[in-house]
Amino acid sequence: MNAGTRKVALVTGASTGIGLATARRLLESGVFVVLTARDSSLERLQCADFLQDPSQYWLRPLDVRNALERRELLDEIEKQLGRLDYLINNAGVIYRTPIEYAYEFESKEQMLVNFHAPLEMVKVCLPLLRKSGGGRVIMVSSAAGFFSVPTMGLYAASKHALEGASEALYHELKPWNIGVTLIEPGFIASEAYMNCRLGLAFDKQNNPTAQNYRLQSRVISTLVDRAIHMTTSTPDQVAGAICRALNMKRPPLRLQVTLDAQVFAFLKRFLPSRAFDRLIGFCLDRIRYQLEHADFEVPTPAQV
Repeated sequence: MNAGTRKVALVTGASTGIGLATARRLLESGVFVVLTARDSSLERLQCADFLQDPSQYWLRPLDVRNALERRELLDEIEKQLGRLDYLINNAGVIYRTPIEYAYEFESKEQMLVNFHAPLEMVKVCLPLLRKSGGGRVIMVSSAAGFFSVPTMGLYAASKHALEGASEALYHELKPWNIGVTLIEPGFIASEAYMNCRLGLAFDKQNNPTAQNYRLQSRVISTLVDRAIHMTTSTPDQVAGAICRALNMKRPPLRLQVTLDAQVFAFLKRFLPSRAFDRLIGFCLDRIRYQLEHADFEVPTPAQV
């Protein structure tokens, strides 16, 4: 088939959360959507209730780390559909570990999936985006792209790197009418936040240093748990912001799409750096105090 004048979108990490919600909204708006996910996640994706008419979408296995899979998919899109208008780089992974106990392969995997792979996706898509007369690139980032907290250093580093590269792309691709937008959600009610990977070395440590780190990890777990239970933000809300950005004539470089991300971005921008750091430290110390004076045993990483 050939898409003709119909818009075509490629969504990575489409099996759950923001990616799945974005694919649904795009299909509802009449866009032909290429939904991709790791082969092990495709079965779950096939069960999505909105995927009714196979003539309106493709399901394709894609490991964003694999150069051959990236190239073969784009060749298929160009040959069969003839165009590409939107790239939504959503695939990602979250590692939780103190930097001291992070294995090198964990740091590399975090950067590979969240930083290198999105850039390689952009590179392989650019010729077809240009051929289609321009388009939009969405980089799903995070509030962790502009600040960090204990045990989230690897994840924050990958998002900081993505933000820096995307800022360069925003300017580099203007001559071809290709807009680049970073989507920066804060806490949302999504299983992705609950399915982070705990560092393997951290799990094996049993010494005073590790005990202190475990308390820090418990603090962050408590913070995340409270925030997710309090938030009204959902993957569909983020997906709505993504679709609005795709349709803007002049999309912005950054969009904070949840209230907490907007608040933190405002404070980060207007507070002196030292004041912002003290504010984050105060919030974490308050939770730490509550945990230290509660009648409980600090859990092991497997329990966190």
